[in-house]
Amino acid sequence: MMIDIIRLLRPKQWTKNLVIFAAIIFSGELFNLEILSKTVIGFFIFCGISSSVYILNDMIDVEKDRAHHKKKNRPIASGKISVTSATIIFVILFFASVIGALLLNKHFCGVIVTYFIVNMFYIFLLKHIVIVDVLTISFGFFLRAVGGTVLASSMVSNYLIICTILLALFLALNKRRSEKLLTEGNDLITRTILESYSVDMIDKMLSVVTSAILFSYLLFAMDPGHSTIFVFTTVFVIYGLFRYIYIADKTDLAESPEYALLHDKPLLINVILWVVVSYIIMYVKK
Repeated sequence: MMIDIIRLLRPKQWTKNLVIFAAIIFSGELFNLEILSKTVIGFFIFCGISSSVYILNDMIDVEKDRAHHKKKNRPIASGKISVTSATIIFVILFFASVIGALLLNKHFCGVIVTYFIVNMFYIFLLKHIVIVDVLTISFGFFLRAVGGTVLASSMVSNYLIICTILLALFLALNKRRSEKLLTEGNDLITRTILESYSVDMIDKMLSVVTSAILFSYLLFAMDPGHSTIFVFTTVFVIYGLFRYIYIADKTDLAESPEYALLHDKPLLINVILWVVVSYIIMYVKK
């Protein structure tokens, strides 16, 4: 039962909430224990509120999930956790997250509540509107970045926030592409929105978004506040984007971005190297 509850929370997707650390890292305050402790707490609060959204989504989409080749194994769809039990867990998580956020920082609580409201619109309406669906997902990452800046009491580069939004859009479009390829020519479509997309249209969108990511990251890397050699971290960004495009083209891992990150070794190593090199340039080289 406990294992099923943990699966219900989707801890693998908590990697998305790491965006909240962008503010403290790139503002040079990583070793400020007061800010760091607030950010760590904020991370877990975001994990709580995002898990409550996942639970609500699973309860609403239970019948569609049962028709999906992978989602049918989710705790609610498989019947391992009842809708009643899931509802109780959802209520506890939601109120614990909101109250925790309010005690931590009232502005951060505003971000958390906004994130939840946006996701409610997404679940009931926006996920059925072509293009708006993926833009809404990107907005969720924007709110994570804003949450981090609120807790760190400092602003990160606008270019980094734009890059974060575009990267989320890149992942969302690749997810739609994988889902479209998987359901083409058969009756497996569980997302009606997929009928509004075509692989060719998504590929055109991805070409624009990929270029925009590289451009915005270059502007961020060349910020006067950074070391002149920070621009060389762009190499990791280029490889990461191209590797993910390769993954999306050759496998079905792009259907689950967090799974792709944790199970594709070259991509994971690239991310780790980017983190290590960025850390050395920003902190050790000072």
